[in-house]
Amino acid sequence: MQFAPPSSLSRLVACVAIIGFAGVPAIGEGGVSRAELEALEAERADALSQLAALEQAGSVVADDLETLQRDLISAAMESQRREEQATSAELKLLSLRTRLGSARTQLVDGESALEDLMASLALSGRHRPPALLTQPQDANQAIRAAILMGEVAPQVRARTTTLGNEITSLRRIEREVLREQKSLAAAEAALSLKREEITQLT
Repeated sequence: MQFAPPSSLSRLVACVAIIGFAGVPAIGEGGVSRAELEALEAERADALSQLAALEQAGSVVADDLETLQRDLISAAMESQRREEQATSAELKLLSLRTRLGSARTQLVDGESALEDLMASLALSGRHRPPALLTQPQDANQAIRAAILMGEVAPQVRARTTTLGNEITSLRRIEREVLREQKSLAAAEAALSLKREEITQLT
């Protein structure tokens, strides 16, 4: 709804008033009494008062419309920002889940490798000769077993350390995934509320 500018309405009423009173004869001319003239002036004053009220109401409505328009623009911008945040959080969550799957695969592979090493260690232990042997072949077997133990033991320790680091990284990634899930849920809830606000404003 559009309202005419206050100055235009005032000029319009003033012109009507001038034209109206121009046709009113002076007191004593044509039988117009002072009471009738005062009544006309009262009507004019009342019309001007109503005009002022309409002008004020029109100004308030115009301000309300401007405020509503600003709110709509703000709500639309906020909705877009929330959508971008939700999309960003979802993409990051997908990336973290990919890393989580990779870490789990590495953990399974590492556990398998560790089991193989432990099996080799157990096998070499079962074939170790007694401490007191006099035959040369037994001595050679003991040397080979010692060499094998010397090679396998560091590998077992290194792989155990690597697995420990992988487990720590896996747990950290799991915590990040949980945080991102909460962040995504909060962003989606805020976006839903903002959409409801836009719907109510429109």
